[in-house]
Amino acid sequence: MMEWTREAADEVLRLFLARTGLKNTKTKLISFRQTAIFYLADHDASLRVYGPGEDPVRAERMVQLARHLAGQDFPAIRPHAAFADQPFDIANLRASLWHWIEADDPMPKTDEMLGRLLRQLHDLPGSNALRLESFDPVGKIRQRLKRLKSMQVIPASGLRALQAALARALDMGGELRESRLGIGLIHGDATPGNIVVSGGKAILIDLDSSALGAREWDLVPMAVVSKRFSQSRKRWQRFIDAYGIDGHGLPGLEAASLVKQLTMTCYLCLSAGMSAAIDNEIRNRLRMWEEWDLDGRWHSGFSVARPE
Repeated sequence: MMEWTREAADEVLRLFLARTGLKNTKTKLISFRQTAIFYLADHDASLRVYGPGEDPVRAERMVQLARHLAGQDFPAIRPHAAFADQPFDIANLRASLWHWIEADDPMPKTDEMLGRLLRQLHDLPGSNALRLESFDPVGKIRQRLKRLKSMQVIPASGLRALQAALARALDMGGELRESRLGIGLIHGDATPGNIVVSGGKAILIDLDSSALGAREWDLVPMAVVSKRFSQSRKRWQRFIDAYGIDGHGLPGLEAASLVKQLTMTCYLCLSAGMSAAIDNEIRNRLRMWEEWDLDGRWHSGFSVARPE
């Protein structure tokens, strides 16, 4: 399997530009995780490349949902009109091209905007044409734990801590088998970072975790952000008020938030060795899982550059 480095991502970009005749286009890497995102300045576009080991279905899922949401006039990222046949392959990796969304500067606080946008998403009529898979965060964690074991990028003690934490979260009911809000289309990773505010309007991005599942799963990321990152209960309250529900009556939310935290931790661990900040944050989170510290503060570890 190809080693996923920034140099490897740059080579995929070079191949894309050569294939499309855009060799003189000004570009910038704006995000590098398991997926790389490049800004193509001359075309107001972004190129999204899924690294080796990432499920290629994610690329198809994002394009499919984006087209569906466009048909519903829902404010979400749109596939670039210059490429009708998406996603496509570059160097045996799946990629897609998107219309660039220029974010307002400064970006406003998005807690209430995210709550309203998710409620709008959840209120959309159902569609069999989407062919959505069932949301399975526990399965995703187990897949990532398997990858981490084969990659040997974190200590065996850390891997054991994650496995033990997953068992504990499941014992607490972390699979969220009961739903007050019902089953339907969910974003699957509805963090504040996955909306962009442009011209004062909130736009949903990063659609590749979308699925059919309990709508509470789209509320869980903000519960995690409020507790682990900002450590502000007020953020959660603003968000849940904007969504339009009493957050105290959501069964299994705490256990489901642990599952989400494990998903996020495993994702971060897959990027071990990419930077000192990532490695420091991995050690921080593994220590917390080992100690069952559910209140300690987290930091991103990732750096994202906005285009100039």
